[in-house]
Amino acid sequence: PQPPPAAAGQPAPQPTKIGVQVIRPATAVNQPISPNIPFNIALGTALGLLVGLAAAFLRNARDTRIHSVERLREITGVPLLAEIPTERNARMYPLTLGAPPGSARVEAMRKLRTNLQFPHGGRPSRVVVVTSATVGEGKTTTACNLALALADAGARVLIIDLNLRRPDVHHYLQVEPGAGVANVLVGRIAAARATVRWVDGGVDVLPAGPIPANPSEL
Repeated sequence: PQPPPAAAGQPAPQPTKIGVQVIRPATAVNQPISPNIPFNIALGTALGLLVGLAAAFLRNARDTRIHSVERLREITGVPLLAEIPTERNARMYPLTLGAPPGSARVEAMRKLRTNLQFPHGGRPSRVVVVTSATVGEGKTTTACNLALALADAGARVLIIDLNLRRPDVHHYLQVEPGAGVANVLVGRIAAARATVRWVDGGVDVLPAGPIPANPSEL
């Protein structure tokens, strides 16, 4: 390009020289620079592992459940009466009646019965309350099987269903619900008349009766 004209009294500017020189011809590579698949896989695996570890740590930190017998003893400070195992057919056959004598559930219920009949440093328990923190933890099954275990040892047992929201004792023992605890508490019937003799012997049942509208008050 032509330089602009110089002003009066100043030297004329020199033209700018522009040159191009080929140092090395460009060559095409066999593989693309991006995406780098091995690097991306390694990076994704590392990030996923870190996120998984963080999620597991957070879940473990927020988990307040009791997962071991030692932890249960540490929190409560009381001795453990028995450990009731779960079995595959326990939901279909909740009662230990007719189960093999050496099954794990039968032995656990016998241990629970023995610890209640011969407590350490005290007299045998005549009234036992079976309860749980949430629904579905097996309190009804445990109560019924404990009653059967006590009756099997020659004791007379009265099982009272105080679960006035979701009563199941009459289903498990297959007795007519009819009148029960709800009727007794409101004074409509005496407890002795609402009690049912279980046909297999050794156990009397006081069912919950009709589900009341105000179970908390009862």
